[in-house]
Amino acid sequence: MQSLPILAAKTGLCTKQFVQQDEALVGLDQSMPYLFDHKAIEVDSPLTLSEQLKQLESHPNCLVIRGQLISGRPSQSIRRTLKASAGEESNFEHCSRQWCLIDIDDLPLPKHLSDYQNNKTEIVGFAVSHLPEQFQNVQCWYQFSSSMGIKQGKVRLHLWYWRSRPRADEEMKGWLQESPVDLALFNPVQPHFTANPIFLDGAIGQQVCLAPLYSTFKSG
Repeated sequence: MQSLPILAAKTGLCTKQFVQQDEALVGLDQSMPYLFDHKAIEVDSPLTLSEQLKQLESHPNCLVIRGQLISGRPSQSIRRTLKASAGEESNFEHCSRQWCLIDIDDLPLPKHLSDYQNNKTEIVGFAVSHLPEQFQNVQCWYQFSSSMGIKQGKVRLHLWYWRSRPRADEEMKGWLQESPVDLALFNPVQPHFTANPIFLDGAIGQQVCLAPLYSTFKSG
């Protein structure tokens, strides 16, 4: 049985907020929360993983990490720390996971797919084609990041995979080092953002078409 570590912020948000300025959506400046409550949810398949991800869409104070809470550490009101500093103990350590999130954020979007609302599965297929063979012709769950369709010209996509066995962070980095992905996600305490973005004031009506979408996709 695998676990999905979820951190719930004591105060603040773990998702982006947008407002309407003239004809553009603009993201608000905001800082990451400082203290979190930790819980680990058991997942044992792509199905149970996807069920948890769907639930997290509506929790803007929550995020996921790969790291494991160190035995004996408190689980409430803790910092997201990997290394001890200034007399404070670290709270998390490396842990091999059967699931992984691949964050594609800087892949040029072909012009013929620029209308992403009507080309979602085609964009996913295009993105998957730039990954190593271990991530092709297998099932994944996808989520367009909150900036997709707002920042133009790039694919901004989250792909959740369920591997055949648990994989260490360094193993994942080795597979993906030549791919257009953010390797920082394989730092044990790097945030995996899962919540829908928040659209404020005049931008509220945009949420339906810009909120992340989870669905099953089989590449190839």
